Amino acid sequence: MQNCSAGTISDSSVFAGDPGLGVRGMNAGFATPDSAKKLRASAVAKEASRSAGATRDKMADQSSPRRGYGLACTSARRASSVNCRKEQFLMTRPRNQTVIRTFIAVILMFALTSSSRAELTNIVSGILAGIGIYHDPGSLMTSPRPVVCHIDCIHPDNVRAGIKQGPRSNHQTYLRKLKSTVEKHSGLPYAVIHYSQLGTNHFGGSSIKALIVTRIDKGIGREYTERLLALLRETDIPTIGFCGGHQLIARAYGGKEELMRPLAPGEEDPHPSYKPGYFKEWCFMPVKIVRHDPLFDGLKDQVVVQEFHAFEIKNLPPVFDLLASTDGCRIQAIKHKTKLMYGTQFHPEDFNAEHPDGERIVSNFFSIVGLRPAGL
Repeated sequence: MQNCSAGTISDSSVFAGDPGLGVRGMNAGFATPDSAKKLRASAVAKEASRSAGATRDKMADQSSPRRGYGLACTSARRASSVNCRKEQFLMTRPRNQTVIRTFIAVILMFALTSSSRAELTNIVSGILAGIGIYHDPGSLMTSPRPVVCHIDCIHPDNVRAGIKQGPRSNHQTYLRKLKSTVEKHSGLPYAVIHYSQLGTNHFGGSSIKALIVTRIDKGIGREYTERLLALLRETDIPTIGFCGGHQLIARAYGGKEELMRPLAPGEEDPHPSYKPGYFKEWCFMPVKIVRHDPLFDGLKDQVVVQEFHAFEIKNLPPVFDLLASTDGCRIQAIKHKTKLMYGTQFHPEDFNAEHPDGERIVSNFFSIVGLRPAGL
């Protein structure tokens, strides 16, 4: 193998004399001594020519009656040039940031809509982790630090819309609140992944101590849905699903979700832009506890929680017990008979000072799992 030390090529004095030579020098890592000498001689000749030209210009300026004026003009032009470059940088920096965001969104759109989804899982993972919203499942699998993992089942179109709207979008606001609630009541870090990042290992051997599954947007590819349903069937990690996540858990075990019912004549529609003509539960409302469970410890027989849904689970899978109901929706809360797995049609994670029952339900879930905030 040839000697790559190339000390005669990488001489800083040569590069200072001819910046272009530096590029050639780096590309000439295996240059011969003869070629190095030729390059050095060429650089020295150019530097000598440049110095001679500078000397002639200086002498011309000194002999000119307008020498002072010429020097002033030269300095002004240089200062103006520097200022222009600064202004151009400041003007283009926001534009460059917009271009970067647009590039990420376009790549995300391509990756999440590609027909080769199985092969793109790792690529999608990297892109989603790179945008600063989602975590990388691979790092969760290898990290020794325990976490609570949230699987977000939002459609890619809504991910892109949230990126475009920025941190104040409904989606990102929801994720921040859920993170705060989870970390407050579990004492562990919160990590969120997108459903498209799921592989087939189902988090076996990971340090994930609990799973949260939320919403299921329509239009999600069947391949991804099947991966998620398989995870819910096979995992032994304590799990809770909210609203659409509750429906996914039931589906994984043979349940079926459908629209609740058509509105009766004259019946008010609380949210006409979503599934018009169908009955919905769309507010804080009372839910009756029909079976005692530690999930409702410290609460009355009727809790007041947030509801946002037009679909419901129509048939309870045999491996689940029914825990709570309303007049409009019979299957409001369920628990697996042999696993630590819950589903709630309502949104316990969406609570406020006037309606705190949901927060207590979330706290109770982590207590059941054996997770408590530090100091408790």
